[in-house]
Amino acid sequence: MSENRIIVAASASARLRHAAADLQRYLAQATGTFLPIANDATFAEPGARFVLGVLGDGGPGDRIAARAGLRPQGPEGYHLHRFDDDAGPVVAILGGGEAGAVYGAYALLEAAYGCGFFLGSEVVPPGTIPLLPAALDLRRAPSFATRGLLPWYDFLSGPSAWNLADYRLIVDRMVRMGLNFLGFHVYSKGPVTRSQGAEPFLSFTYHGIGHDAVLDTTQTNRWGYLPKRISDFAYGTDRFFAGEVFGADAAVLAAGPLDAAARAKALLRDALTYAKERGLRVCVGFEPAAIPDEIVDALPTGARRRIQTPLGSDDALDLDSVAAREILHLRLDDLLATYPMVDAVWLWQNEDAAWTVRHEGDEVLPFDASYLRLAYDYLKERAPRVQLVVSGWGAVHQHFGDLHAALPDDIAFSALNHYLGSSQTDDVYGRLGARSRWPIPWLEDDATLWHPQYHLHRFHNDVLRAHRFGCDGMIGIHWRTRVIDHNAAYFARSLWEPDLDPADYYRDYATRLAGADAGRLWAEALDETDRSHRWPGWFDEDSVAIPGWDHGHSNEATDCFNPLPIPDDLVRGFAAFAARLDEALAMTADAPAAERLAYHRAQVAFVQDYVRSQQAARAIDDLVARAVAERRRLSAAETDGARARLSDLYAAVRGAVEGFASVMTTTADLGVLASLNQKYVTRACWHRYDTLCEHTAEAEQLPRPDLTAAAEAAPRVFVPVPPEALDDGGAVVEAIAADPTVAAVSLHWSPLAGGTEQTAALMRKAGGVWTGMLRSDVPVRYWLTALDGMGRESARWPVAPATASAIRIDRPSGL
Repeated sequence: MSENRIIVAASASARLRHAAADLQRYLAQATGTFLPIANDATFAEPGARFVLGVLGDGGPGDRIAARAGLRPQGPEGYHLHRFDDDAGPVVAILGGGEAGAVYGAYALLEAAYGCGFFLGSEVVPPGTIPLLPAALDLRRAPSFATRGLLPWYDFLSGPSAWNLADYRLIVDRMVRMGLNFLGFHVYSKGPVTRSQGAEPFLSFTYHGIGHDAVLDTTQTNRWGYLPKRISDFAYGTDRFFAGEVFGADAAVLAAGPLDAAARAKALLRDALTYAKERGLRVCVGFEPAAIPDEIVDALPTGARRRIQTPLGSDDALDLDSVAAREILHLRLDDLLATYPMVDAVWLWQNEDAAWTVRHEGDEVLPFDASYLRLAYDYLKERAPRVQLVVSGWGAVHQHFGDLHAALPDDIAFSALNHYLGSSQTDDVYGRLGARSRWPIPWLEDDATLWHPQYHLHRFHNDVLRAHRFGCDGMIGIHWRTRVIDHNAAYFARSLWEPDLDPADYYRDYATRLAGADAGRLWAEALDETDRSHRWPGWFDEDSVAIPGWDHGHSNEATDCFNPLPIPDDLVRGFAAFAARLDEALAMTADAPAAERLAYHRAQVAFVQDYVRSQQAARAIDDLVARAVAERRRLSAAETDGARARLSDLYAAVRGAVEGFASVMTTTADLGVLASLNQKYVTRACWHRYDTLCEHTAEAEQLPRPDLTAAAEAAPRVFVPVPPEALDDGGAVVEAIAADPTVAAVSLHWSPLAGGTEQTAALMRKAGGVWTGMLRSDVPVRYWLTALDGMGRESARWPVAPATASAIRIDRPSGL
């Protein structure tokens, strides 16, 4: 009797078995057919076989290579091919190495089954695709050896709010996107933004003197955040959170500074361990010249130097001092002991240098070869397998020529593209010989970090330049996830295919998400908007490079809400873009496709409301400015005008926040919602109201902000971190059903191979957050339902059931 199956070697590594389990569950979703996983001993038995092998493995890889003449290129390359033998059809996935086989499994799912793997979401057809492709012959190899992401700590929309499940989900999605490098930069001091202290992942002591270190939460006041209780969030959005503080558990649950540092280090250690298990290279780094104030205060006078920055004078570590050498060794020792799995350590020129170069008379801390050579020599002694990477903001490019001449060739050079990414890949990368060099383009601009962003044409230029300059890697900096799916996925794909045309990718992306007809219309709109830069929030190098730059529309690193003038023609053009998305949405009959398109349409609607709030706030600011300049209070007529503008402002802010909240799906989205409450609502509404009260004699006539919840909202339930792997204890499911009419949330699951459906009630954690366990020792499909007080279903997630594999993942050892 024949049986269709997936074949891997009996000796396959956990990494390869994980890919096989993913292949199993995604094929079950896309085709409706569940394939058991078998070993190579069953190869000659009848049935259709999906063979996942590695060239030279002495097993299934060599067997299919010999049968079909498959020739993957390099260890990360793969060759996909369908052929037939006496036992039946074979779908071959052959990797030049283990990595190539893993990447090939996901490439097969995308190329032959219509799946789409992105940073914050995925697309899987619901059981309608034929099990066997009619024809298949695809051979690929990456064009860049190092292909990575740099999720940036500091903002609540980024990894500062991640728990271990978030890290694991991002790692898994990176692997599916063909990426192989994950790096983190850790702040130890933040003079550029007055961020008041260090992040805890690399906390250290000097002669017994430690320092405070925190992860940002809704109760910290760095980066322009105004601490606020969750219960004080506007428009009922407090129900999306549990408790009074939002942030990573490592920060929220910590019992003081020492516990916070220990928890954060354990969290990142477990995350990096998982990334290594999934085949990623991992890297952690810091700014050696930026050390915590507490440590600076403990330095002898001869080890300090006074510097002048745009924000004033400051004491800093003198890198030429004996203490600087000792501190460098202490920091490297701590990093290697805490994260023994790291493949690379990058040392960053201090962030001040990116901005002080624009201010005459301001001093830039040195970033000289002698100090970097000390770090290199020490790493060679302590951890010879760990690579040193020289990095920094865009201003560091001016030093690369001299550093290249002075430093060993096995040190990699890597830097952020200058001016928040508005500068293209620097041509210095073409003058670095055979040295590894990894430019870092910005997948999103932090000066418009509440807005959707369309940068494929920018990345196309950056990647082509990097390829032409001989770069062997690129790394993308980012915070958010789903809202930049198109940017991140194009970037990842272009590191395999540098010539990938943005318009072609937009067509592929939009078609996968929304279907052929709606996708074509959406893709045309996306490409036109991207190519022409006709969207509020786009900025270029000329606008950013000036000393008096206004910091963008929604700069998370500062006060954020900035009522910049938006040209009328840009407003009209963006409205036309929104109308085309509405037309595409109207053409979408498929429920999952409609949800995907509606998510991105809501981001556009947010910007439209945001622009209206900017216009209203600007009009109020102009009224007040005239009165202040003339040293008078607002007149009665001006107060009437201000009252009308306040009403416009309040309506626009409410529309922006409620609209955004109505489609949220990710942890990053929750971080943006928290930021909107702390920054946008406060600075747009309360600051304008309070300012007008100070400048009118008729303050009682001004309407106060109404921050109460809307009377009605469509009930919905979603899981920000969907479980994908079930260990021996199962997987935690944490769902959000924020509508107050939701009285219960149920979790449902059934075996992918067929069997009895099971149901378990989730328990209310706090607010609208519900939690429970998904327990199974076999792969399952699962979904959630929200029930009203009468026990009737009021919402369901996801539209098509999700799946999870029974994969052994050891529980974290950290706190």
